[in-house]
Amino acid sequence: MKEENVIIKPWNSNSFKIALVYPNHYSAMAGLTVQTLYSLWNSHERVICERFFLPDNPSPLPSGGRFKPILSLENHIPLNQFDLIAFTFSYELDYPHLLWFLENAHIPFYRNQRNITPNGTNDIDFPVIIAGGATIRSNPLPLLSFLDAVFIGEIEPINSQFITTWFEASENSDYVSFSAIKSAFLNLLAKIPGFWCPQSDSVSIRDLPGKLFISHVIAKNLDEIPHPLAQIKPILNNQQQKKGEKEGEGLSSNIAFTDALFVEIARGCPHICRFCMTGNQVKPYRFRSLENIQKIILKGSSLTNISRIALIGSSVTDHSDFKEIAEFIISHGWGLNVPSIRIDKLTPEMAHLLQKGGMKTVTIAPETGSDSLRKRLNKHLTNIEIIQGARLLRKLNITALKIYVIFGFPFEQDDDIDQLIILLNQLCELGFGKRNIRVSLNPFIPKAHTPFETAVDAYLDPQMPQLKQKIKFIKRALQKNSKIQLSFMSLYEAYLQTVLALGDERFARLIEEWYRESLKPKDWYKYCLDDSHIWRQEISSYFQEIKSLPFGERPWNCIIHHVSPKWLQKQWNKSRR
Repeated sequence: MKEENVIIKPWNSNSFKIALVYPNHYSAMAGLTVQTLYSLWNSHERVICERFFLPDNPSPLPSGGRFKPILSLENHIPLNQFDLIAFTFSYELDYPHLLWFLENAHIPFYRNQRNITPNGTNDIDFPVIIAGGATIRSNPLPLLSFLDAVFIGEIEPINSQFITTWFEASENSDYVSFSAIKSAFLNLLAKIPGFWCPQSDSVSIRDLPGKLFISHVIAKNLDEIPHPLAQIKPILNNQQQKKGEKEGEGLSSNIAFTDALFVEIARGCPHICRFCMTGNQVKPYRFRSLENIQKIILKGSSLTNISRIALIGSSVTDHSDFKEIAEFIISHGWGLNVPSIRIDKLTPEMAHLLQKGGMKTVTIAPETGSDSLRKRLNKHLTNIEIIQGARLLRKLNITALKIYVIFGFPFEQDDDIDQLIILLNQLCELGFGKRNIRVSLNPFIPKAHTPFETAVDAYLDPQMPQLKQKIKFIKRALQKNSKIQLSFMSLYEAYLQTVLALGDERFARLIEEWYRESLKPKDWYKYCLDDSHIWRQEISSYFQEIKSLPFGERPWNCIIHHVSPKWLQKQWNKSRR
């Protein structure tokens, strides 16, 4: 498959060679995470950064090492030929894929199996293995045994230190082997904010003298950090564009926004919903200036073949200059795309801009149909505001609503589910067409560093009877409504996500066992249900254990975010009133 703006540098032994691995399919290019890291690292003259993605339909690799090695998209180099392998995770169920990449590269899974001896005399020079991303920021412990380092936060403020540290270690004349360079690099890296480099064989934070704290790094001023301009886009032929397909081994068939320039206008979220990772972990809410955004759009559009501008951020319509940003985009003839809107803040002027920018579908996230439950969630939004906003959108010929709904929240009652059914049926009466009320229904999944971090009652029994009953009721109540298109996350995926989102270092063994069993989450869930394995009881016991611990004394509290455990406790108490 051909791409525009791909960076291919001559393979140079004196360069810092980084393998950037997204542990899922190529469709991740339809976003800014990989684009940002790729642009940031390749902007350094002495750094070579090349990409790896998970092949379509992967399976555990056969024993004996007889398999085709995965190669980088740029220079077609095997993974184990790089100095450093950087994984970025945004989804817990990608964790077993890390082991697929390591096994493909003939790299031992566990850090202590490839550990550096004090004098650096290892015969095999394994790359440095690091990881970052949203799920790592929240709780890195389940993966820690596999990693040489984790990074917590936003890379831009410390990126120069990160790169300089490699050359400082590698150019010191005392280091004569790669193993010695690697050891020196990790020792230096541990001094940089946001990095945790547990070089000892044991990673249990319970065994450490005192507590180890790693602070979340943030970019304080978004105008002062670089933004990817020459963004990589797949070049599709006419047939591929029509079918939404593309050619090439290991490149999944779902590529979105091939015609869009991604522009991050804000980070964090000003609305601190009590269940949300972003609102609680990524603080404060920051946005780029209008002038900077306009420069990014103009320069990026000159370097990339696009017809739309996709604004990126958790709450883009809260940007103080959103109106001016949208008008600027539309006045230059580009289409506009926003990920979701706060429908309670929707004005006729904003709705008109969305319609004028070519948006046919608008996404909202009411989470529930109950005003009282939303108050417990700290989500300040009412059903009246939702109906009023949806009616306004329909008047301006917005043809479809995508609605994100969560069920299984703490304190949720049967009446809250009834209110959800009523709300969705009311939205169907506003004139939207058949299957144009597109409801994404998902179970509540507790996340670390949020007020609801140990609200695991629904998952104490892996059969999840309460959640099964609720989803069955919702599906039955909505199945005859032709205007609703219902999609939902499977309960077994929610259970697995909860295990990995809240697990500690002991769950590395479970990740390895899952990988050996299959690369299909449904098989992992069956594995956990099997009474012949210890994990069914061990997971339930672990959930009970973390529930009994106070805020601030849970395994993931080795990570420091910008809200304190005391504040989380206060928010949890408020939600119970």
